[in-house]
Amino acid sequence: MVAAGGQHGLITRPQATELDFSPRTIGRRVASGDWVPVFRDAFRLAGFPTTFEQRLLAACLSIGPDAVASHRGAAALMGVPNQPRWVEVTVPRARKPRTEEVLVHLSRSLAPGDVHVLRAVPTTTPVRTLVDLAELRPYDGGRLGAILDYLASRRLVCRPELESLAERLRATCPHVERIDYPGLASHRDHDLATRLFRPGRFGGVVTVTPRGGREAGLAFCDALRLVQVGRHAAATIECL
Repeated sequence: MVAAGGQHGLITRPQATELDFSPRTIGRRVASGDWVPVFRDAFRLAGFPTTFEQRLLAACLSIGPDAVASHRGAAALMGVPNQPRWVEVTVPRARKPRTEEVLVHLSRSLAPGDVHVLRAVPTTTPVRTLVDLAELRPYDGGRLGAILDYLASRRLVCRPELESLAERLRATCPHVERIDYPGLASHRDHDLATRLFRPGRFGGVVTVTPRGGREAGLAFCDALRLVQVGRHAAATIECL
């Protein structure tokens, strides 16, 4: 089928209805195993392999046309290392979908510029994905830096987008005062990082300064738990 061929082997109930499939015919296809339910009203045609991209797209198709892959699901789709392959999507806050096995986020704003299509899956852009991940764990600078370094090295984000990202992170994370990253032209060591690292890479460390000055910084440090002590080239450091 034309629809399934461009959708990782998927077809939805509304699409099947447009192709003149009656509810009884759809039921027979499911009962025979020709169509395999993935999520509500989204089916995989037998013969097509099950893939991560397929499950992400099936979730979007099941929830509706305004659903997009996001957060860890979007990061994994972009090939970011060490990301869980979760079926995770975002919809406008006005929607309250109920779909099992799908982690759904409600967003106050999901502008057209925050969405693109990757491997036939509607998904958040790299910059929007980083903003979403930062909202989940705003102080995990090392983790965000590694993701940002990966995206920058593959030119999935450009320098103007890095500046825009820093501003958006400050705006969306109320407890964050400042975001520093060597890839930003405003960073004091930007020129040095440009010379030392491979093109597009800037060290993979994002420094996050909590809002509220010294008191907030000390409170944040007191709330951290020590996971392990690791070795650095210069000295022993605490890995938190």
